[in-house]
Amino acid sequence: MPKPVVARPARDQAETATILVLAAAPRGAPAEAVWGARIVALSWGGARVAVIAARLGCPARRVRRCLHRFNAQGVPGMMAACRKPVRTLVVVGGYL
Repeated sequence: MPKPVVARPARDQAETATILVLAAAPRGAPAEAVWGARIVALSWGGARVAVIAARLGCPARRVRRCLHRFNAQGVPGMMAACRKPVRTLVVVGGYL
């Protein structure tokens, strides 16, 4: 049986506001950050890992990883998790 994991309390009002804004899924926000914010917000509401996973339709492992990342690094850690390497286009003979 895995140890129960919950999100730590917010450090300040700015962190709370950032999580709640991201959980509302604004346009242009990275998808992984939106998922993470929803997971943290549900955890703050008292939901357990299994309930969060069922509600969001994702694996419990993803919920646990997100909560561990948030507990260790906060919002910057959630944003860093969603950064993808920039793809470069190779132009050969003038065509893409």
